[in-house]
Amino acid sequence: MRHLKQLLIGSLIVNVMFVGLSGLFLHRRGGIAYLIEWATAQPTVPSMTYVESPLYHGRTDLYTKLPLEDAPIVFAGDSITHFCPWHELLQRPALNRGIEGDTVAGLRGRIGEVLQHHPRHLFVMIGINDLMDGKTDDDVLAEYQPLINQITTSSPHTQVLLQSILPVDSDAWSANWGKPLRTGIGTHILQINKALAAMADGKHIVYVDLYSAMVAKGDRLDRRYTSDGVHLTGDGYAKWRDVIQPYLPVAGADAS
Repeated sequence: MRHLKQLLIGSLIVNVMFVGLSGLFLHRRGGIAYLIEWATAQPTVPSMTYVESPLYHGRTDLYTKLPLEDAPIVFAGDSITHFCPWHELLQRPALNRGIEGDTVAGLRGRIGEVLQHHPRHLFVMIGINDLMDGKTDDDVLAEYQPLINQITTSSPHTQVLLQSILPVDSDAWSANWGKPLRTGIGTHILQINKALAAMADGKHIVYVDLYSAMVAKGDRLDRRYTSDGVHLTGDGYAKWRDVIQPYLPVAGADAS
């Protein structure tokens, strides 16, 4: 009994010392505020771009599994391209190689799969996601030039149709998604488009000005053509089709 009593007293002394030392440590760290911060802290997870995401890689993997075919018309780009059933809209064979969320670097990384289909006319629209992510004009163009060089070197028979980045409507975007677009993005779009036009030689690389056909007062995307200030309605895609019609091969000559 005496031995048990001594054990209990010893245990009590150890516990009191532990509580005291813990209290001193906590006090020096900032008290209750530190304890709350420690308890609610979450592990740091490295940020991931959409191009690095499983969804993006799932789509690129799907494209590699589809059968190869000679394609007179191919569209490559981001969600604005991705969301359109081009073969139905144009009423002629056309491959869609758009991926939602794609960037110039992302498209460059997968352009080999696109070129395996030997496109005669490759319509490219890419870059809005780069600008929305805060990249500078120089950053975007530094990715664009290697993309164009890779296409013209690997597939010299392909005519590249460089389509302008479309205007945007920041107010419509904010109203739909609850967050603003990047300040001054409209000016960046104009500068990129000006540089893209300068890259064109009018023969192997042709600049297609979709911007002018869809812009409204205030350099905004015409509300008739957009669902949220960036993406397009059916009327927007119909306007796109009308603008590129003169650049398409003569109907019936696709297989020649």
